[in-house]
Amino acid sequence: MGALVSYFKEGGPIMWVLLALSIFALFIFFERLITFLKKKINTRQFLGMLIDLLEQGKFEAALDLCEQTKGPVAKVLHEGLVKYSDLEKISSLKIKSQEKRDMIEKTMEAAATLELSNLEKGLVWLATVVSLAPIFGFTGTVTGMIGAFKNLASAGMGDPSVVASGISEALITTATGLLIAAPVLVMYNFFVNFLDRFTFDIQESSTVLLEIIEEKELNK
Repeated sequence: MGALVSYFKEGGPIMWVLLALSIFALFIFFERLITFLKKKINTRQFLGMLIDLLEQGKFEAALDLCEQTKGPVAKVLHEGLVKYSDLEKISSLKIKSQEKRDMIEKTMEAAATLELSNLEKGLVWLATVVSLAPIFGFTGTVTGMIGAFKNLASAGMGDPSVVASGISEALITTATGLLIAAPVLVMYNFFVNFLDRFTFDIQESSTVLLEIIEEKELNK
Protein backbone atom coordinates (compact mmCIF):
# COMPACT_ATOMS: atom_id res chain seq x y z
CA MET A 1 0.00 0.00 0.00
CA GLY A 2 2.84 2.37 0.86
CA ALA A 3 4.38 1.85 -2.58
CA LEU A 4 1.05 2.67 -4.27
CA VAL A 5 0.73 5.88 -2.26
CA SER A 6 4.26 6.78 -3.20
CA TYR A 7 3.61 6.18 -6.90
CA PHE A 8 0.39 8.17 -6.66
CA LYS A 9 2.24 11.17 -5.23
CA GLU A 10 5.00 10.89 -7.83
CA GLY A 11 2.38 10.92 -10.60
CA GLY A 12 1.41 14.49 -9.86
CA PRO A 13 -2.01 16.21 -9.96
CA ILE A 14 -3.21 14.26 -13.01
CA MET A 15 -3.38 11.18 -10.80
CA TRP A 16 -6.35 12.68 -8.97
CA VAL A 17 -8.24 12.91 -12.26
CA LEU A 18 -7.34 9.31 -13.07
CA LEU A 19 -8.45 8.20 -9.62
CA ALA A 20 -11.80 9.96 -10.08
CA LEU A 21 -12.25 8.25 -13.47
CA SER A 22 -11.53 4.82 -12.02
CA ILE A 23 -13.97 5.32 -9.11
CA PHE A 24 -16.63 6.59 -11.51
CA ALA A 25 -16.14 3.56 -13.80
CA LEU A 26 -16.48 1.17 -10.85
CA PHE A 27 -19.69 2.89 -9.77
CA ILE A 28 -21.17 2.55 -13.27
CA PHE A 29 -20.04 -1.08 -13.48
CA PHE A 30 -21.74 -2.17 -10.25
CA GLU A 31 -24.86 -0.10 -10.92
CA ARG A 32 -25.29 -1.67 -14.39
CA LEU A 33 -24.38 -5.13 -13.13
CA ILE A 34 -27.12 -5.04 -10.48
CA THR A 35 -29.61 -3.72 -13.05
CA PHE A 36 -28.77 -6.39 -15.63
CA LEU A 37 -28.86 -9.25 -13.12
CA LYS A 38 -32.25 -8.10 -11.83
CA LYS A 39 -33.67 -8.25 -15.36
CA LYS A 40 -32.12 -11.61 -16.27
CA ILE A 41 -34.57 -14.51 -16.48
CA ASN A 42 -34.77 -18.02 -17.91
CA THR A 43 -36.29 -16.94 -21.21
CA ARG A 44 -37.03 -20.44 -22.51
CA GLN A 45 -38.87 -21.39 -19.32
CA PHE A 46 -40.89 -18.17 -19.36
CA LEU A 47 -41.72 -18.54 -23.05
CA GLY A 48 -42.79 -22.16 -22.54
CA MET A 49 -45.19 -21.14 -19.77
CA LEU A 50 -46.58 -18.30 -21.89
CA ILE A 51 -47.14 -20.55 -24.91
CA ASP A 52 -48.98 -23.11 -22.76
CA LEU A 53 -51.32 -20.45 -21.40
CA LEU A 54 -52.05 -19.01 -24.85
CA GLU A 55 -52.69 -22.46 -26.34
CA GLN A 56 -55.14 -23.13 -23.50
CA GLY A 57 -56.92 -19.87 -24.29
CA LYS A 58 -55.95 -18.33 -20.95
CA PHE A 59 -55.21 -14.88 -22.33
CA GLU A 60 -55.63 -12.98 -19.06
CA ALA A 61 -53.34 -15.45 -17.29
CA ALA A 62 -50.75 -14.90 -20.03
CA LEU A 63 -50.96 -11.15 -19.45
CA ASP A 64 -50.58 -11.65 -15.70
CA LEU A 65 -47.53 -13.84 -16.27
CA CYS A 66 -45.88 -11.10 -18.34
CA GLU A 67 -46.72 -8.45 -15.72
CA GLN A 68 -45.31 -10.55 -12.89
CA THR A 69 -42.11 -11.50 -14.74
CA LYS A 70 -39.17 -9.13 -14.62
CA GLY A 71 -36.99 -8.25 -17.56
CA PRO A 72 -37.30 -6.72 -21.04
CA VAL A 73 -38.55 -9.90 -22.75
CA ALA A 74 -41.66 -10.09 -20.58
CA LYS A 75 -42.36 -6.37 -20.99
CA VAL A 76 -42.06 -6.50 -24.77
CA LEU A 77 -44.35 -9.54 -25.05
CA HIS A 78 -46.80 -7.89 -22.66
CA GLU A 79 -47.03 -4.89 -24.95
CA GLY A 80 -47.62 -7.21 -27.90
CA LEU A 81 -50.41 -9.07 -26.10
CA VAL A 82 -52.06 -5.83 -24.98
CA LYS A 83 -51.98 -4.54 -28.56
CA TYR A 84 -53.51 -7.79 -29.82
CA SER A 85 -56.22 -7.55 -27.16
CA ASP A 86 -56.99 -3.95 -28.16
CA LEU A 87 -57.25 -4.90 -31.82
CA GLU A 88 -59.58 -7.78 -30.99
CA LYS A 89 -61.89 -5.41 -29.12
CA ILE A 90 -62.29 -3.14 -32.13
CA SER A 91 -65.45 -4.65 -33.57
CA SER A 92 -66.29 -1.66 -35.77
CA LEU A 93 -63.19 -2.09 -37.93
CA LYS A 94 -62.28 -5.05 -40.05
CA ILE A 95 -58.54 -5.45 -39.75
CA LYS A 96 -56.79 -8.04 -41.88
CA SER A 97 -54.65 -10.63 -40.14
CA GLN A 98 -51.48 -9.35 -41.80
CA GLU A 99 -52.29 -5.80 -40.74
CA LYS A 100 -52.77 -7.01 -37.17
CA ARG A 101 -49.44 -8.80 -37.24
CA ASP A 102 -47.68 -5.70 -38.58
CA MET A 103 -49.24 -3.44 -35.95
CA ILE A 104 -48.38 -5.84 -33.12
CA GLU A 105 -44.85 -6.24 -34.47
CA LYS A 106 -44.34 -2.46 -34.58
CA THR A 107 -45.65 -2.15 -31.02
CA MET A 108 -43.18 -4.76 -29.80
CA GLU A 109 -40.33 -3.17 -31.75
CA ALA A 110 -41.04 0.18 -30.07
CA ALA A 111 -41.17 -1.50 -26.66
CA ALA A 112 -37.93 -3.36 -27.37
CA THR A 113 -36.20 -0.13 -28.39
CA LEU A 114 -37.28 1.51 -25.14
CA GLU A 115 -36.19 -1.44 -22.98
CA LEU A 116 -32.79 -1.78 -24.64
CA SER A 117 -32.28 1.97 -24.46
CA ASN A 118 -32.86 1.84 -20.70
CA LEU A 119 -30.35 -0.99 -20.37
CA GLU A 120 -27.75 0.94 -22.39
CA LYS A 121 -27.83 3.87 -19.96
CA GLY A 122 -24.45 4.28 -18.35
CA LEU A 123 -22.53 2.29 -20.94
CA VAL A 124 -21.63 5.47 -22.80
CA TRP A 125 -19.84 6.61 -19.62
CA LEU A 126 -17.75 3.44 -19.55
CA ALA A 127 -16.80 4.06 -23.17
CA THR A 128 -15.94 7.65 -22.24
CA VAL A 129 -13.63 6.50 -19.43
CA VAL A 130 -11.92 4.10 -21.84
CA SER A 131 -11.14 7.08 -24.08
CA LEU A 132 -10.35 9.66 -21.41
CA ALA A 133 -8.06 7.61 -19.15
CA PRO A 134 -5.23 7.25 -21.71
CA ILE A 135 -5.70 10.88 -22.79
CA PHE A 136 -5.23 12.14 -19.25
CA GLY A 137 -2.37 9.69 -18.83
CA PHE A 138 -0.62 11.15 -21.85
CA THR A 139 -1.43 14.64 -20.59
CA GLY A 140 0.47 13.75 -17.44
CA THR A 141 3.31 12.59 -19.65
CA VAL A 142 3.44 15.96 -21.36
CA THR A 143 3.26 17.97 -18.13
CA GLY A 144 5.87 15.71 -16.53
CA MET A 145 8.28 16.18 -19.43
CA ILE A 146 7.68 19.94 -19.42
CA GLY A 147 8.55 20.02 -15.73
CA ALA A 148 11.61 17.86 -16.35
CA PHE A 149 12.99 20.15 -19.04
CA LYS A 150 12.24 23.23 -16.94
CA ASN A 151 14.28 21.75 -14.11
CA LEU A 152 17.02 20.83 -16.53
CA ALA A 153 17.08 24.36 -17.92
CA SER A 154 17.33 25.80 -14.41
CA ALA A 155 19.98 23.41 -13.08
CA GLY A 156 21.95 22.92 -16.26
CA MET A 157 23.28 19.69 -17.76
CA GLY A 158 25.56 18.98 -14.83
CA ASP A 159 22.90 17.30 -12.67
CA PRO A 160 20.64 14.88 -14.62
CA SER A 161 18.86 13.89 -11.40
CA VAL A 162 16.81 17.10 -11.54
CA VAL A 163 14.81 15.66 -14.43
CA ALA A 164 14.09 12.37 -12.66
CA SER A 165 10.89 13.54 -10.92
CA GLY A 166 9.44 14.90 -14.16
CA ILE A 167 10.23 11.73 -16.11
CA SER A 168 8.83 9.62 -13.28
CA GLU A 169 5.60 11.62 -13.35
CA ALA A 170 5.38 11.18 -17.11
CA LEU A 171 5.80 7.40 -17.00
CA ILE A 172 3.52 6.82 -14.01
CA THR A 173 0.58 8.77 -15.45
CA THR A 174 0.90 7.04 -18.81
CA ALA A 175 0.95 3.61 -17.21
CA THR A 176 -1.94 4.47 -14.89
CA GLY A 177 -4.11 5.76 -17.72
CA LEU A 178 -3.58 2.55 -19.71
CA LEU A 179 -4.12 0.35 -16.65
CA ILE A 180 -7.47 2.04 -16.03
CA ALA A 181 -8.61 1.90 -19.65
CA ALA A 182 -7.91 -1.83 -20.11
CA PRO A 183 -10.25 -3.25 -17.41
CA VAL A 184 -12.92 -0.64 -18.13
CA LEU A 185 -12.90 -1.78 -21.78
CA VAL A 186 -13.46 -5.33 -20.54
CA MET A 187 -16.39 -4.07 -18.42
CA TYR A 188 -17.88 -2.31 -21.44
CA ASN A 189 -17.60 -5.38 -23.68
CA PHE A 190 -19.10 -7.53 -20.92
CA PHE A 191 -22.26 -5.39 -20.90
CA VAL A 192 -22.39 -5.22 -24.71
CA ASN A 193 -22.43 -9.02 -24.75
CA PHE A 194 -25.19 -8.95 -22.13
CA LEU A 195 -27.20 -6.54 -24.31
CA ASP A 196 -26.72 -8.73 -27.37
CA ARG A 197 -28.17 -11.64 -25.42
CA PHE A 198 -31.19 -9.59 -24.34
CA THR A 199 -31.69 -8.45 -27.95
CA PHE A 200 -31.58 -12.02 -29.25
CA ASP A 201 -34.05 -13.22 -26.59
CA ILE A 202 -36.45 -10.37 -27.41
CA GLN A 203 -36.30 -11.08 -31.14
CA GLU A 204 -36.75 -14.82 -30.70
CA SER A 205 -39.63 -14.45 -28.23
CA SER A 206 -41.37 -11.80 -30.35
CA THR A 207 -41.20 -14.06 -33.39
CA VAL A 208 -42.74 -16.93 -31.43
CA LEU A 209 -45.58 -14.72 -30.17
CA LEU A 210 -46.30 -13.42 -33.67
CA GLU A 211 -46.46 -16.99 -34.99
CA ILE A 212 -48.95 -17.94 -32.26
CA ILE A 213 -51.12 -14.91 -33.06
CA GLU A 214 -50.95 -15.66 -36.77
CA GLU A 215 -52.03 -19.25 -36.10
CA LYS A 216 -54.98 -18.02 -34.01
CA GLU A 217 -56.02 -15.72 -36.82
CA LEU A 218 -55.92 -18.54 -39.35
CA ASN A 219 -58.04 -20.77 -37.12
CA LYS A 220 -60.81 -18.20 -36.73
